[in-house]
Amino acid sequence: MEVIKIISKLFVLVAIPLVAISLIVKKTAKEKNFQFDYLVDETQEIAKKYGAMCTPDPFLFNSQKELVFHGRIDNAMKPDDTATEKTMILNMKKLIVGEKIEKDFDPSIGCSIKWKED
Repeated sequence: MEVIKIISKLFVLVAIPLVAISLIVKKTAKEKNFQFDYLVDETQEIAKKYGAMCTPDPFLFNSQKELVFHGRIDNAMKPDDTATEKTMILNMKKLIVGEKIEKDFDPSIGCSIKWKED
């Protein structure tokens, strides 16, 4: 979760809004003192529309609100593992300086979303 704090601070520094969409982020945000907005998606409608598959499953948009990256935050397989690649931060930096993000999808690593019964 520390990498999420780093990402949120980087977003603030360059004036890119960050919004988390989740059922459980409210509790986590309070525990971890996240300083970004979040949407409580009780119906899971937004997660389904975006194609989220696990948590976390981040999406990066440019200033034209076009999706430029959907995928992992980093390559750590478990929360306590040390990441050797900070995928989202690298792609954010590319977006900020106008470089092309070569790989626009990199499957997220996390717990699968437990979908509600319709």
